[in-house]
Amino acid sequence: MSKLNNNCIPETTLSHTLNKDDILNYLSELHSDWKIKNNELTRNFKLPTFNAAVGFLNSIVAIADIQDHHPRLTLDYNHVIFAVSTHETRVSKQAGFTLCDFIFAKKVEILLLNMGIDQ
Repeated sequence: MSKLNNNCIPETTLSHTLNKDDILNYLSELHSDWKIKNNELTRNFKLPTFNAAVGFLNSIVAIADIQDHHPRLTLDYNHVIFAVSTHETRVSKQAGFTLCDFIFAKKVEILLLNMGIDQ
């Protein structure tokens, strides 16, 4: 079972930055539209309507609060741009990617599927 199907647990999943091999491995478990850009894991989602985009964005906000991990979100009519990275890990105190970033991305993918929107 993939670690991406877990929840973000700050004490463990935000403890250490991932190395390049781990980042590439977890990225390969996500939809191919996910990209690493400007030190963030990012994806642009196109929704059918403005209302659908707002609903999607609000659902991401709810996930963020539950996971205690908050992305950068941009709404542009029916597009939602999602970008996430870890600003400071608990152990190394460095910015980078943690398992929590990729767990969050997977949860967003599942949300989209549950909304009945084709990726």
